[in-house]
Amino acid sequence: MSRSVPNQLKYAAQRASSYLKKYQAVWANIAVPPLLVLLLMLSVTTIAFVLSNNSLKTSMHDEAKQRALVVQQRILTQMTAQAQVLMGSTGRLESAPINRTSWKQYIDAHDIEESFPGIRAVGVAQVVAPDQITAYEAQMSQEYGAQVNVFPRDTHAGPLALLSYIEPSGANIARVVGYDAYSDEERAQAMRTATEENNTAFTNVVKLVNDNNGNQPTSQNPGLIMYRPYYDRSMPMDTAEQRLAAVQGYVFSAIRADTSLARMLSEESTDNTNLTIYVGNRDAENKLYTFVGDEPLRGVVRTSDTFSLYGKDFIVDYALSANSLASATQRNTSRAILAIGALTSLLLSFMTYFLLRTRYERLASEKDREVQLAKDELLSLASHQLRTPATGVKQYVGMVIQGFAGDITKQQEDLLNKAYESNDRQLRIINDILHLAKIDTGRVVLAKTTFDLATMLHDVAEEQRTEAKAGNLALDVKAPKRARYHGDEHMLRMVIENLLSNAIKYTPADGTVSLKLRTTPTSYKISVSDTGVGIDPADYDRLFKQFSRIDNKRSNQVTGTGIGLYLAQHLVNLHKGVITVESTPDVGSTFTVILPRRIL
Repeated sequence: MSRSVPNQLKYAAQRASSYLKKYQAVWANIAVPPLLVLLLMLSVTTIAFVLSNNSLKTSMHDEAKQRALVVQQRILTQMTAQAQVLMGSTGRLESAPINRTSWKQYIDAHDIEESFPGIRAVGVAQVVAPDQITAYEAQMSQEYGAQVNVFPRDTHAGPLALLSYIEPSGANIARVVGYDAYSDEERAQAMRTATEENNTAFTNVVKLVNDNNGNQPTSQNPGLIMYRPYYDRSMPMDTAEQRLAAVQGYVFSAIRADTSLARMLSEESTDNTNLTIYVGNRDAENKLYTFVGDEPLRGVVRTSDTFSLYGKDFIVDYALSANSLASATQRNTSRAILAIGALTSLLLSFMTYFLLRTRYERLASEKDREVQLAKDELLSLASHQLRTPATGVKQYVGMVIQGFAGDITKQQEDLLNKAYESNDRQLRIINDILHLAKIDTGRVVLAKTTFDLATMLHDVAEEQRTEAKAGNLALDVKAPKRARYHGDEHMLRMVIENLLSNAIKYTPADGTVSLKLRTTPTSYKISVSDTGVGIDPADYDRLFKQFSRIDNKRSNQVTGTGIGLYLAQHLVNLHKGVITVESTPDVGSTFTVILPRRIL
């Protein structure tokens, strides 16, 4: 037989409601305060974590900014020194004519490579009129001992700015001598600006000349060129036009990205650093220098700095690994705060829960004890007061049935018999309540005798066989011929009567109830089995509680006080035994009483 869906939903709802009521008080009195403590501590921990993390980020960003400022200062220092060299060189050029030898002597005296690591070379570009090109080529060819040609040719009709001397020079210096810097608009613009303002001027990022194939420079090396004009001081120089007319040439130095800047910024270019320098803006063609460290960046911190020098804006983009900006201890502080704070929050909430639960259980236990004592006293008093009149009613009804008051009709006899049975049930309930009161107050004393368990089981079965037949049930009894036991026969009879009565009550028609006694070397096992409605395992803990009844299909059809199993368990415990239960809903139940064969 299976339960219908509505019944299943009903039982599930009842169990859910029972559990909800059971834990409602626990939640309100025990669970809420620890949860509030946990939330408060986690909030404090989160705030501390955020503040610490923000402080770390600020500290690392400030450190990155400071390093970017160091890069800026190094570039400013080196390029300012380079401008001073150019300024000094213009004085030498304006004081007397030079040639390759005298220019070399001048530059060697300054020890450029050691004193100014950012300067790759210092050169001179002479302003030459178109009609002087032939004479220029002859002079340079003689000085360098190789044919020198002006290049590129015929690009414009005005004067040319021809690269003449570069020191320190390399073996291939003659290949770049004769290059017309005016032919490149970027270089021409920087030279015009330097002349008009009578100051040092930079080009934008340009490709540096390092070879001469006859007509065009070839190079893929980006760099900057710094120009400083020198003049014919005999001519007027008050206006930009006058200075353009008086200019004789330019002293220049080339800043090559892969050598000059690399040397200049060697201390700032570390393994966990990426550095990019732009001139003017961040367009690709304006990228002057890029350095990528050997190690991949972890926890990247980025910063940027912009500064101006001789009319050009320099942009420095710096990216650094977090581990290069803060120690491991600093980086792990925030995570340590989070971990310790979370652990502390849990510990405090658990401690609060434990303390509240202990206090709640103690108060609940004291309250239950007080209620139980009051209930026991009330039950004992009420049962004693009820037992006397109920006994009197039973006696008088019995006398009437037996004819002491005269003859009665058949209908009267039936009614009186029903009244007698009802009164008898009432007395049994009163007796159960009295036993319950005695058990709860510890006043039950076992009257032990030696008796035959098998005989007692057969007697109980015969007494309830009529009830089993009325329910159309089969009642089977299996027991050995003899089973001697030393205990309180009356109390154990009450136990078996209760278990057998329950089995009959909760078994539908055409079912089977079995009463069995088995012996082992150490114990007697009395089992009462049925094919009834069964018990949900979730309800096991309610079975042996006083005044507790479990809802099932037949609970509305069966009367009871809810104290039978409670009494049975305590009476078995007094005999040093135990009661176990195994049940499956809609299949049946088996209650087993295990009694030790020897009680010391």
